Amino acid sequence: MSNKAIMTGKYDMKMLSRLGKMEEEFKQELADIWEVEDEDELPDSLQELDFNDIMASGDTTVLRNEWLTEQISLAEGFDDEKAAKCAGLIDKTINAIQMLEDDYVHK
Repeated sequence: MSNKAIMTGKYDMKMLSRLGKMEEEFKQELADIWEVEDEDELPDSLQELDFNDIMASGDTTVLRNEWLTEQISLAEGFDDEKAAKCAGLIDKTINAIQMLEDDYVHK
């Protein structure tokens, strides 16, 4: 295996690790909004949200934002108060994913 392949593999794992950590933090923030102890108590649809799905939902931050907003709005217990709290979380999350992808592409 070439050095390039080894480095690429390491970087891919580093990106996946960062993405996994971001997903955990995102779900914990959702748990706070839904006022539950941890993500296991979130509605099933929120527990099943996966950042890979977010990344595949579109190639722009606008498309991803719309997709994630729709997915969260379909969750049990979603209301106007949660919508307001989720808006900032969604923007922050989509921007963080975009920055991670930009780092990956430019390295």
